[in-house]
Amino acid sequence: MVTGIGVVVILGIATYSASKWVLTRNEAEMNKKREFIIQEVVRLHQEAIAAMAEDLNALATQMENISGESEKNKEMLLRLRKLYEMAMQSLKEREELYAVAAK
Repeated sequence: MVTGIGVVVILGIATYSASKWVLTRNEAEMNKKREFIIQEVVRLHQEAIAAMAEDLNALATQMENISGESEKNKEMLLRLRKLYEMAMQSLKEREELYAVAAK
C-alpha cells in the first residue's frame, strides 16, 4: 500500500510539474506575442507620425508658394492700376484737347 501511495504522490507531482511547465510555456509565448504586437503598434504609430509630419511640411510649402503668388498678384494689380490711371489721364487730356479744338 505504501508503494501505491508513493506512486500516486509521484504521479501527482509529475502531473503538477508538467502542467505548470506547459502553462508557463504558454505564458511565455503569449508574452512574446504581446511584446511583438506592442512593437508593431509602436512602429506603425511612428510611421504614421512621420507621414503626418511630411504632409504638414508639404502643406507649409504650398502655403508659402501661394503666399508668394499672392504678393506677385498684388504687385501686378498695382502696376495695372497705375497703367489704367495713366490711360485714363491720357484720355482726359485728349478729350480736353478735342474739346478745345472743336470750339
